[in-house]
Amino acid sequence: MAANVAIDARYVQEPLSGIGRYTLNLLCGIAEASPDRRILVLTSGVSSLPEAVRRCPSFEFVGRRTSNPRGLAEQFTAPRAIRRHGIRLLHSPDAFAPLCGSCLKVITIHDLIPIACRDALYASSKARWWRLWLAWLKLQCRAASRVITVSQHSAMDIERFLNVSPERIRIIPNGVQLPAQADPPAEVRRITQGGPFILYVGRRDPYKNLAGLVRAFALVRIQKGDARLVLAGAPDPRYREVEIESQRLGLGNSVVLAGHVGDAGLAELYRNAAVFAFPSLYEGFGLPPLEAMACGAPVVASNRTSVPETVGDAAILVDPADPSDMAQGILRVLSDRPLALKLREKGFQRAASFTVKKQAEQTLRLYEELAGRF
Repeated sequence: MAANVAIDARYVQEPLSGIGRYTLNLLCGIAEASPDRRILVLTSGVSSLPEAVRRCPSFEFVGRRTSNPRGLAEQFTAPRAIRRHGIRLLHSPDAFAPLCGSCLKVITIHDLIPIACRDALYASSKARWWRLWLAWLKLQCRAASRVITVSQHSAMDIERFLNVSPERIRIIPNGVQLPAQADPPAEVRRITQGGPFILYVGRRDPYKNLAGLVRAFALVRIQKGDARLVLAGAPDPRYREVEIESQRLGLGNSVVLAGHVGDAGLAELYRNAAVFAFPSLYEGFGLPPLEAMACGAPVVASNRTSVPETVGDAAILVDPADPSDMAQGILRVLSDRPLALKLREKGFQRAASFTVKKQAEQTLRLYEELAGRF
């Protein structure tokens, strides 16, 4: 059977971004679901894909000369590639599908953070040029047959900011895919052997509210003097609020900047964290709390935007704008072993309801609704 549905998988590149993770999880979910379908996977190199994806009989891999799906040249070269391969439906995991071309298009818009949080993102080009970004997203939505998003909150934002009718939006939550067991880096093992720690995983953007988390941690240290705060994720020289607040509060080496640790290191940190803290002021979905739950970490999370929708009743919800409230939530888990164990069990159950297979099956159904049997 000819493959007439294509997924642009060029976002799967190291270091893996959030959109790259979404794309990889979708491919892994399709491989697990093993559908009787043929799907073109547009890639800049199959070596970046897991073996289960590379060996999936549903996939036909097509190399693209450019590894940048967001480039302006793509708007001219992609329609030719679409015609050459007979693609009837193209899924772009980001809002960068070609505007021209006769095929059906599905785009995924994960959130509207550069628009909704533009005042906080003082060093972001998308936020500085938010009107241009808004206009581009509107063009993408007009050209797309359907817009996938990952939460009810994001769907409401897409309706409000982009004027997309609800019937053209499909909510398909992210799935959780844990990495295969592997030896973590030595520096990560040293972190986990240093006593109890509170973990955060993610970006450093101001809307992530890490300065607020550092202030909350300073209050935690008053009662738990041996606690540490471990921040995992690539450093961002544009945003140095963590370093500034840590120095101002005299926290010294109790705040550990772990940087990018890779999948094996990340799983090790999740498994050993006394608490996973997620203090974000705005999220389109919030995958790290579910990853933490899947690894057994009790979660204290923000009560704003999509986060309660994601974590359900498996986390302690706190006001991210109130360091005292965050500190009290963290201290409850650190001081109450039965509570920590209860959150751990509820977290396992919650994470298990967000699988990459379910994400893939819902996405495949959407492809079939638009393109027919393929």
